[in-house]
Amino acid sequence: MGLTFDDKKMSIRAIILMVFVFLAPSSMAQEVQWMSMSEALAAQRAHPKKIFVDVYTVWCGPCKLYDRNTFSNPKVA
Repeated sequence: MGLTFDDKKMSIRAIILMVFVFLAPSSMAQEVQWMSMSEALAAQRAHPKKIFVDVYTVWCGPCKLYDRNTFSNPKVA
């Protein structure tokens, strides 16, 4: 038995929905707003929040993982 026209339409809709579901979050992802320490302290006085200090070197493997995985996470941003 082959697929009917309605089955094909539903399959196409399902594929389009899956593509949208997987691509939409990446297009709406927030980014971390990096600041200098003086900018962060001024922003903290205006809107009190905890300050996260990131120390980075170009040769640090975990630093690169943080940049790629953690800091691109919308919940972290």
